[in-house]
Amino acid sequence: MASKFLKQNFKSMNEEDKDKFNKEATKAFAEYRKSIMGVAAGDKEIEFLNKSLPKNISELKAMQKLLEEDK
Repeated sequence: MASKFLKQNFKSMNEEDKDKFNKEATKAFAEYRKSIMGVAAGDKEIEFLNKSLPKNISELKAMQKLLEEDK
Protein backbone atom coordinates (compact mmCIF):
# COMPACT_ATOMS: atom_id res chain seq x y z
CA MET A 1 0.00 0.00 0.00
CA ALA A 2 2.68 2.51 0.98
CA SER A 3 4.86 1.51 -1.97
CA LYS A 4 1.96 2.14 -4.37
CA PHE A 5 1.46 5.60 -2.88
CA LEU A 6 5.17 6.36 -3.10
CA LYS A 7 5.42 5.18 -6.71
CA GLN A 8 2.44 7.28 -7.73
CA ASN A 9 3.50 10.45 -5.92
CA PHE A 10 7.29 10.40 -5.94
CA LYS A 11 9.12 9.76 -9.17
CA SER A 12 12.38 7.84 -9.06
CA MET A 13 15.54 9.78 -9.70
CA ASN A 14 17.28 9.13 -12.98
CA GLU A 15 21.06 8.60 -13.07
CA GLU A 16 21.74 12.27 -13.77
CA ASP A 17 19.66 13.31 -10.75
CA LYS A 18 21.40 10.70 -8.56
CA ASP A 19 24.83 11.97 -9.63
CA LYS A 20 23.81 15.57 -8.96
CA PHE A 21 22.41 14.63 -5.54
CA ASN A 22 25.54 12.66 -4.61
CA LYS A 23 27.83 15.54 -5.65
CA GLU A 24 25.78 18.04 -3.64
CA ALA A 25 25.67 15.74 -0.61
CA THR A 26 29.43 15.16 -0.77
CA LYS A 27 30.07 18.90 -1.07
CA ALA A 28 27.74 19.65 1.86
CA PHE A 29 29.45 17.01 4.00
CA ALA A 30 32.89 18.40 3.17
CA GLU A 31 31.75 21.93 4.04
CA TYR A 32 30.21 20.73 7.30
CA ARG A 33 33.34 18.83 8.26
CA LYS A 34 35.49 21.83 7.40
CA SER A 35 33.31 24.06 9.59
CA ILE A 36 33.72 21.81 12.65
CA MET A 37 37.25 20.50 12.07
CA GLY A 38 38.89 23.29 10.08
CA VAL A 39 39.82 20.86 7.30
CA ALA A 40 37.80 19.57 4.35
CA ALA A 41 37.46 15.82 4.01
CA GLY A 42 39.67 14.12 1.44
CA ASP A 43 38.63 11.18 -0.71
CA LYS A 44 41.12 8.83 0.95
CA GLU A 45 39.98 9.91 4.40
CA ILE A 46 36.31 9.35 3.53
CA GLU A 47 37.13 5.93 2.09
CA PHE A 48 39.06 5.02 5.26
CA LEU A 49 36.19 6.18 7.50
CA ASN A 50 33.62 4.27 5.46
CA LYS A 51 35.68 1.09 5.76
CA SER A 52 36.13 1.68 9.50
CA LEU A 53 32.46 2.10 10.35
CA PRO A 54 30.46 -0.97 11.35
CA LYS A 55 28.04 -2.04 8.63
CA ASN A 56 25.70 -4.17 10.74
CA ILE A 57 24.79 -5.02 14.33
CA SER A 58 27.31 -7.87 14.69
CA GLU A 59 30.19 -5.62 13.56
CA LEU A 60 29.00 -2.93 15.97
CA LYS A 61 28.87 -5.37 18.88
CA ALA A 62 32.34 -6.69 18.00
CA MET A 63 33.67 -3.12 17.99
CA GLN A 64 32.01 -2.39 21.35
CA LYS A 65 33.55 -5.55 22.80
CA LEU A 66 37.03 -4.51 21.63
CA LEU A 67 36.55 -1.05 23.12
CA GLU A 68 35.45 -2.53 26.44
CA GLU A 69 38.54 -4.76 26.48
CA ASP A 70 40.74 -1.69 26.03
CA LYS A 71 39.47 -0.12 29.27
